[in-house]
Amino acid sequence: MKKIKSIEVRNSRFYQDFRIEFSDKLTCIMGGRGTGKTTLLNFMKVALGYPDFEDKQLGNLLRSNLGAGTITLEIQGETNQIYNLVKTLEDAPQSFILPKLDFIPLSKIFNDIECDFYEAGRIEEIGRSSRDRLALIDKKIKNEISVLMTSMKNMQIELESNALDIKSFSKKIKQFDDVLSQYSDVELEFETFKKQKPLEIGETENKTFEDADRNEGIRLQETRFYNRSVDVFKKFQKDLVETYRPLKNFIDSETQNPEVFQNSGLMKEAQELMTKTVEDIRQAFGKVAGMVKNKQNDLDISFSKLIDIHTEQQASFVTIKQQFDQNREYINKYNLLSKRITDKSILMKDQDDMGKRLKQVKEVRSQLLERLNEYKKSIFGLRLKTVNELNQIFNNEVVITLTYAGIRDDFQEKLRSALKGSGIQYNVIVLKIAERFTPEQFAQVVHDRNASTLMSIKEIDQTRALLIISTLYETELLYEIETMYCDDLPEFKLKIASDSANLENNYRRTDELSMGQRCTTVLPIIFAVSTNPLIIDQPEDNLDNKYITQSIHETIRQQKTNRQLIFITHNPNIPVLSDADHNIFLEYENRQSKILHEGTILEVKQDIINLLEGGALAFERRMETYGYENNL
Repeated sequence: MKKIKSIEVRNSRFYQDFRIEFSDKLTCIMGGRGTGKTTLLNFMKVALGYPDFEDKQLGNLLRSNLGAGTITLEIQGETNQIYNLVKTLEDAPQSFILPKLDFIPLSKIFNDIECDFYEAGRIEEIGRSSRDRLALIDKKIKNEISVLMTSMKNMQIELESNALDIKSFSKKIKQFDDVLSQYSDVELEFETFKKQKPLEIGETENKTFEDADRNEGIRLQETRFYNRSVDVFKKFQKDLVETYRPLKNFIDSETQNPEVFQNSGLMKEAQELMTKTVEDIRQAFGKVAGMVKNKQNDLDISFSKLIDIHTEQQASFVTIKQQFDQNREYINKYNLLSKRITDKSILMKDQDDMGKRLKQVKEVRSQLLERLNEYKKSIFGLRLKTVNELNQIFNNEVVITLTYAGIRDDFQEKLRSALKGSGIQYNVIVLKIAERFTPEQFAQVVHDRNASTLMSIKEIDQTRALLIISTLYETELLYEIETMYCDDLPEFKLKIASDSANLENNYRRTDELSMGQRCTTVLPIIFAVSTNPLIIDQPEDNLDNKYITQSIHETIRQQKTNRQLIFITHNPNIPVLSDADHNIFLEYENRQSKILHEGTILEVKQDIINLLEGGALAFERRMETYGYENNL
């Protein structure tokens, strides 16, 4: 079982040197205000390398309370391997495998030793934040979600590259249009000019010249073929490198010491198999790339021969043109117009080729978008399955709902950026579009120039619909919108009544609840989504004692048999009713915090009465007031 075995702090500015051994079940850390309970939680967090502190906050915490001291955390991972983590002020946590203290990067073992920390007030924040609620659900399916998210992000990267290709091809096609506009009447001009042939040029001479001129055009086509062939070879070699790179990156990032795994023998075998496979692929790709390079060299030699032949043929053509010295002006213009027709033909072929490539790239994009949407749906399906499992646990007292792609604030922000400067009063329209469409649905509407679908939104008339489409059509921002991922929206609902025939009326969402009700809703979910060691600062925050007595302590008793719990608390009901297995009382004296007492509930009973109940007199007075006999 994963557990924090101990924490040791030496030479701290704030604490006397101490070592705390934590229970495998429930440990409660108690003491008066300013005794360093929360600081102890923070020391555990930084020793584990958690990155959610801002640098300034982290620096202030360590400088004020750790100084030149050392934090040493001993933790048992999920694989039952035990690690030592050492943290000092200036250095990142250093991790070692016990008992030999072999160094291992913390990143390699982070998942094995992951713990769940909740600072004071954090539970209530989760109830107010849709993204925090989603992150809490994802804890239960962390590994599966991580795999799907990584695949989806890789797909988005491919789509970003694809969008750049589309933009590049579209730009080149537009450039072809601009250039070809200069050749629009060249055929008519050529035919008109040929009718002006001087009478002294005979039919035989004219045919010889026209054949030589036509052959010059053919030579240009031959040169185009060689240049296009070289481009194909170069692109193929580049594609080989791009195909191999993800395999190499996978091996570099995922291969690690097999000893950190529970099934080290099989993991070593699998890693060796993958490494060999990638190396075999590298060698095979290297052979193909070498063969392509050799063929390209052969092509270069062939092209060189062609250039020599073209040079000779062009010299013959120049000789033929010189025979028409008296009509040089006509011959030169004829040759110029003929070349322009050939140039136009080549440009049109290149444009047609570019159009085909653009079509292919767009077809690839459609396939990538389908796969992207499949990942989105798989993520939602996995989360929905998890939500249904959680709802069965809570017996209808707490209900979780999930809406596909329901968190759309990023989509709204992207729309505002896209419509800025369009002349549209877009603030209300953006909200309505984001309510009506997912990003991919909206992008498809714009791609299809489907103004009528946009007009289904009351605030968008035909003029606005056409303006939105013309503003976004084929733009970079539209492609970004098309590949956006909107997180699924979870709602946590608490049952507040049972008298309404409409079941929905018996529940309230956490953003409609009081602070105490929010915590009442979120806390059971925190218990249900993970088996990591759970460290909470003041779990009783905003919870009434009746709820703690009737519900939470039973949940804690059940939880501590399956996972380690470490609570910082001011409420005596938490350790007493939950039968805390180990209890630690801190005391601040002479400008340093120290461990006052530790032990079982019975062993620290007097500390609980003195510090949490307000002392024996206050406790006895309450007992008298409530009418209970004093058995102290």
